[in-house]
Amino acid sequence: MLVASDFSHSAGNAMLYALSLAKALKMEITVLNAIHPTEGINNNIYNVVFIEDYYARKRKALQEWTESFIQSEEYKDIPVKTICDVGFLRNVVTKYAEYHEVSFLVMGITGATGIKGIVGSNTSMALSKIRIPTLIVPIESAMPEVPVITLATDYKTTKLSVRDVKALNQILKVSKPKKLEVLHISEKETNPKVIKNGEKKAHGTISLRRN
Repeated sequence: MLVASDFSHSAGNAMLYALSLAKALKMEITVLNAIHPTEGINNNIYNVVFIEDYYARKRKALQEWTESFIQSEEYKDIPVKTICDVGFLRNVVTKYAEYHEVSFLVMGITGATGIKGIVGSNTSMALSKIRIPTLIVPIESAMPEVPVITLATDYKTTKLSVRDVKALNQILKVSKPKKLEVLHISEKETNPKVIKNGEKKAHGTISLRRN
């Protein structure tokens, strides 16, 4: 499980959510921080000399930030590691996923700069650009004892990849009862036959992957 951190309160809440999920699913966590290409330079050519020191301090800060969450008895047995890499978040996450198996990307709904519309800019980008099952954790949200797993679909453009289905099945393991709620969303009234065929197709796809 990959957790994106920018040290914000929202990221901290996402980290707690990820720890709860990782404990239930017996998964490992990697906490990732993407360092903006110009971060630490401040457009001053002389500061480039000290950039490696800045990166080292950023890696240490991420390690300390992460340790503040895993010191409790509840999460001490969850394997957690940290990584800082230079680049835009999308590129850093994609690069990491190329060499590591990532079941989920977990992010807070807003970043350190606060709310921009409904969600933060990095969160919006992740939803539209990063091809990894992504959990967006609302502010102050905590993983419930009886989670309700819901798939929103219009039965037309929604396509589930093998990775998506695997992620759904993993989350369903902690659902009681182990069932998936399907929410049909449409801008206009849909032909009942389309809905029926869509339900049949979705059920068949998920059932096949679960066997």
